[in-house]
Amino acid sequence: MAITFIKEKKIQIYLIPALIIIIVLIAAIIIWQGFLVVKPDLAVEPDPEKLKDPMVSKIEKHFDKTLISPILRALIAFEQIKPPEETGRKNPFLSPRILEP
Repeated sequence: MAITFIKEKKIQIYLIPALIIIIVLIAAIIIWQGFLVVKPDLAVEPDPEKLKDPMVSKIEKHFDKTLISPILRALIAFEQIKPPEETGRKNPFLSPRILEP
């Protein structure tokens, strides 16, 4: 019985450092790939000729036609909100000194 306990103790002695080493290696790989590897410059402007779509030549904005369209005329304006009337009781949380004019 004593032999099995000694073997388990030896395994536990090596297990924790091995896990720490594995975690440190994984973190080092992530840092290496994320920060230290040189990536191509992504700030280079693309060629405008390649981005030009032959189907779209020009975007025209007609604000005057948009504002008088029948779809917008069919919209109903909201009613004016009336101020609330004096209803209910006085505020019980206000002190009497505040209520007196």
